[in-house]
Amino acid sequence: MEQSSHSQKPKEQTPLKSRQQQTLQQQTPQPQAQTLPQKQAHQPSQLLQQHQEQATTQASPSQLLKTKSERLDKFLSGQCPEISRSIAKELVRKGAVTVNGVIAKASDMKINPDEDTVFLKGEEITYRKYIYIMLNKPQGVVCSTRDGLSPTVLSLVPESLMRKGLFPAGRLDKDTEGFVLITDDGELAHRMLSPVSHVPKVYYVELRDEISPEYEEKFAQGITLSTGEKCLPAKIIPLENSRTCHVILNEGMFHQVKKMFEALSNKVVFLKRIQIGGMPLDADLQLGECREILHKNVERLLERPVF
Repeated sequence: MEQSSHSQKPKEQTPLKSRQQQTLQQQTPQPQAQTLPQKQAHQPSQLLQQHQEQATTQASPSQLLKTKSERLDKFLSGQCPEISRSIAKELVRKGAVTVNGVIAKASDMKINPDEDTVFLKGEEITYRKYIYIMLNKPQGVVCSTRDGLSPTVLSLVPESLMRKGLFPAGRLDKDTEGFVLITDDGELAHRMLSPVSHVPKVYYVELRDEISPEYEEKFAQGITLSTGEKCLPAKIIPLENSRTCHVILNEGMFHQVKKMFEALSNKVVFLKRIQIGGMPLDADLQLGECREILHKNVERLLERPVF
C-alpha cells in the first residue's frame, strides 16, 4: 500500500520539507559550477538517458512477503511514530480504536494488517510493512542515524514519514549531495548494496581539469587506486562541458569517485548522486527535501539498466 500512516495518501510528486531544511540550506555551501547549465547538477542529462536501456529486475522487493498477524497495540505504535505501546493501550481502553468497524476491546488482540481495517479517532491507519524515502541530501549532512557534531539524514525526514527503525541505505560523503534512500527494509537495502547484485549508482561530477580521451578506456578496464586496490570496471560519460561527466559505478568503496580521479591526476570539485538502479533522483526535489517512494515503484531501485 502507498498511503501514509494516517488517512491522507502521500503525493508522489510533492516534496515534503522538514523543519530543518531552510536552516540547512542557508548553512550549506553551494557548488561552484558557473559555466554549467543548472539542470546538469540536479538531474540526468539527455546524453545519459540515451545511453540507458531499462532492464527488468531479477529480485522482488521484500515488502511483497506475506504479512503475519500482530498485536493491535504493536500495529498502532509501528505505523504511528507519535504513539508508543503504552499510549496505544490507553487509546484502546478509551474506545478510540476500531477494527473492521467494531470498537476494539483489548490492545493485545491479533489483527491481520493486510486484511483488517483499523481506525484511530475516525481516521484510517493504512498499513505499510516498510517505508522507502528518497532524500536529496545537501552538503554538511552525514549519512548516519546518530552524530554528535553534524546533522544526520534522519533529521531531514518530516514527522509524517518518520517511524522506528529508519536508516540510510548506503552512504554519501558529508560534502557530497544527492540521492540517499532512507528505509526500514533491511533485506531490500542488502540487495541494493551487495556487490553481487551490481545495482548501478550514477554520479554527476565536476572536475578541476578537463577530461582526457583515455579516461573512458581506463574506467572500463578498472582503475587501480593509490592504495593498490583495483576498482571494478566502471563507465564515464563526458558531458558538453569538458570538465563535467557522469560516472556509473557498480560498487561503493569509500570516497571511490574522488580516489578514481586522483589516480588519474585529476580532482573532483563537486559530486552528486543522481540515480540508484533504474530510479533517478526527482528533478523537482530541492536540497534537504524528501518524498516517499510508492511501493509500486520500489522495484526500480533493484534494476540494472544498461548504459
